[in-house]
Amino acid sequence: MNEIQRNAVIAYLSKERYANDIEHGVKVADLLKQRIFVFDNPWDLEAYPEPMDFGKEILWGETPNDDPEFVWQMNRHRNLMALGQVYVLTKDESYASAFEDIILDWIRKVPLNEENKSKGYRSLEAGFRGDYLPKAIGSFIDSKTMKEETWSLIRKSVDEHISYLLADYTPKKQILNWGVIEACGLFGFAVLKTRLNPEYSVSEAMDVINTAYERLNLAAKLQVMKDGSQWEQSPLYHNEVLHCFLDVMAQSKRLGLTVPEGITQAAARLAYAQAAFMKPDGKCFLHGDSDDMDMRPALAQAAWLLNDSRLKYFAGDTFDYELVWELGVEAAVAYEQMSVQPPQGCLSTALSDSGNFYLRSGYERDGNVLHFHCGTMGASHGHFDKLHFDLVMDGRDVLVDSGRFSYVFSKGRVEFKGGRAHNTIIVNDTDLGKCKDSWEYERLGLPLNRGFEFRKDYELVYGGHLGYMHMGVFANRKIIYIKPDIYVIADEIYGCDEMKCEAFYHFSENGIIEKAGDEVIYRDKAGEVFICSTSGESAIEYAESFISRHYNRKVPNPCIKITKKGNGFVSFFTVISKQKIQVEQLPVKSVITDRLFSEDMAEAIRIKGDNQSYIVGVCHKEVMSPADMITAGGCQGMGNVIVWKEGENNKTGETLLW
Repeated sequence: MNEIQRNAVIAYLSKERYANDIEHGVKVADLLKQRIFVFDNPWDLEAYPEPMDFGKEILWGETPNDDPEFVWQMNRHRNLMALGQVYVLTKDESYASAFEDIILDWIRKVPLNEENKSKGYRSLEAGFRGDYLPKAIGSFIDSKTMKEETWSLIRKSVDEHISYLLADYTPKKQILNWGVIEACGLFGFAVLKTRLNPEYSVSEAMDVINTAYERLNLAAKLQVMKDGSQWEQSPLYHNEVLHCFLDVMAQSKRLGLTVPEGITQAAARLAYAQAAFMKPDGKCFLHGDSDDMDMRPALAQAAWLLNDSRLKYFAGDTFDYELVWELGVEAAVAYEQMSVQPPQGCLSTALSDSGNFYLRSGYERDGNVLHFHCGTMGASHGHFDKLHFDLVMDGRDVLVDSGRFSYVFSKGRVEFKGGRAHNTIIVNDTDLGKCKDSWEYERLGLPLNRGFEFRKDYELVYGGHLGYMHMGVFANRKIIYIKPDIYVIADEIYGCDEMKCEAFYHFSENGIIEKAGDEVIYRDKAGEVFICSTSGESAIEYAESFISRHYNRKVPNPCIKITKKGNGFVSFFTVISKQKIQVEQLPVKSVITDRLFSEDMAEAIRIKGDNQSYIVGVCHKEVMSPADMITAGGCQGMGNVIVWKEGENNKTGETLLW
């Protein structure tokens, strides 16, 4: 970076919105000068925010909490980027000295050998270093402090990383985020080598660069579903994979290289899926192994690289601090000048391949969005969360996922992955699957019967799973959305024998709940949300629950479970709204014969809101024999899921599922 570029960076980052970022970067860099490590950056995947003071000797292979993730985090070197950034801003050579001290210590103490391949030289960490180290090292190329001996050892280490990443490639990596991260790192080290070795040109690096392209292109075909989801069912790793594709695209753009079309197309699909699963505050749902992370920076990078004004709508008006460093001031200014195109047409989204559905009132900061999941497990990072749903109302969390908490195989890991930690149904005290360890499973359940219907006034998502087929039980859930803020949860559990069924509802830790008969009221600073159950002989109880928004941290959050027993069939009707609603169960009859249907055949409820009342009818079995319609509350219609707005269309209603 020449002096003109440096001055441009300093001027641009002097804006008030970056003040806290600079303060944090200086804090991290100043601690590193004392050999004190802290991992509290939003993009430290397994954060450990408590400062670790190593004093005279840095222990690269030790963990303070019996979690190997700390060792792996230590050896990724992401925090060294802060040293480089502060050095550029200050030209204080003490930061270059600190970088030289730490990188030499690591090179000497963490050689590439079989033991370290499971610790600091794990191939995944080598891949991460290929992303982070070039950005740190590039800041010190013109430093007067860095000795030639140091540069010689760095060049040797870069060559070692390239050889290692080229050789350590297996079919398993083709389908996991590991493979993408490692290919991105391979690309980064190849480009870094051209900067550190004047005699090594980009054309000479093309063999390595093309290998990285080939691996990323294959991963794009295998890992990125048609709907844009990265198949591992984790927004955190979806974002990481997107970041890697975008990082390679950005470096290629600077070098004037043409990126394979498959990579660019996959990045676009990943970006649009990420926009779909983003909450109104810009963060992701805690789906699978994910933390409470901001999704907008990667979307801003995608919007700029793809020149896509629609993506900019979701990403915001400016680059975040890290993106200014990654793409440069010229890109940051050009991004600010890009136009913005709001989404058109239906606001709800069905990511059908991954089994994730998002019902939205709008994309405003105070909007409502319900996320329903009924998809593949997603391998190691997935949870037993089929039929789970999250709910955001007026822009804040109301019903939540548990998060991931830890990767250490323990009671905590099993419980946070388990069905009871999610807003789903548990049958006969048995989880939806069974863990073998932190990453493998002994039993899984196939998702099926997934579908959706998006209309002007009403929407429907539904799905079931075979996680209980070993007990002869099939669980199915239908969610009816009456816009803008009434949600009907209709659960159907089919079996052959006596069943005890429990429906769990986990609330945000930012509020409290109060139980009153068949109603639960959730209260927080934004107001109240009402949850009404009309499930006959059901019992509503408080239940223990914890939420983990960040790795290794958890807090208690309010939770209820609704329990109901039945022989051969159990159903739940639950209605959620920010309106003070009244819900009553209605008898359902045949229009043709006037016979009363039993509750295992068809059910209906009336919902009275502030200004309007609705009737929702659901058929659990085939009732149209030989030819029939159903009637409830003076309304009639044809189909398996029908919504009537009382006073309108009482002869037909609106059929959402035939």
